[in-house]
Amino acid sequence: MLMQGYVKESADRLRQLVDQWGSTLAGLGAVSTENIVPVAKGGTGGNTAALGRAGLGLKSAAVADILGIVSQSGGIPTGAIIEFGSNANGDYYKFAGGLMICLGRINISGTSWSPSSTVGRYYSQPVGGAFAAAFAAVPRLFPSARDGAIGARSAWCSFISANATGVVEVYMSAMFGGSNQVDIPLDFVAVGRWHS
Repeated sequence: MLMQGYVKESADRLRQLVDQWGSTLAGLGAVSTENIVPVAKGGTGGNTAALGRAGLGLKSAAVADILGIVSQSGGIPTGAIIEFGSNANGDYYKFAGGLMICLGRINISGTSWSPSSTVGRYYSQPVGGAFAAAFAAVPRLFPSARDGAIGARSAWCSFISANATGVVEVYMSAMFGGSNQVDIPLDFVAVGRWHS
């Protein structure tokens, strides 16, 4: 009789499992008995992470860090997808495909402004500065004067040039006014490639 008690308890437990999971297992159909579920049946087709990614057609970006050190070998990205850095020269964003964007600021000193008697403007002496990271070739530059009293000065960037490592020359211009001899920061965005 003691044995029958254990059998009944076992049967009750099995019934409990069937009640709880039976419909779920039945819904899986043949998949419930397969060791490796093929992609066609909702699986990955592999029994390791690498085989699973290959079965799903995932490329190397599936396992790359989103943010970290961007690198390449022979033009093929091998590191993270995006790299961000900041230093005394500004900020930079590198992307795995080779694109890089640098943000920086150059201060145009008030003592560098010189009047031009022929055109009624002030010109700054040439100034330059380094990029936050070096480009593989000369980038495109987009300057923007941050003139706090634009009504009095109307300062603008009249010329800017660069090489792969930094802004080589910047000239600013402003209309004659009573307060032209002030510092004006020039923000710039440089867009180019960090590898060729």
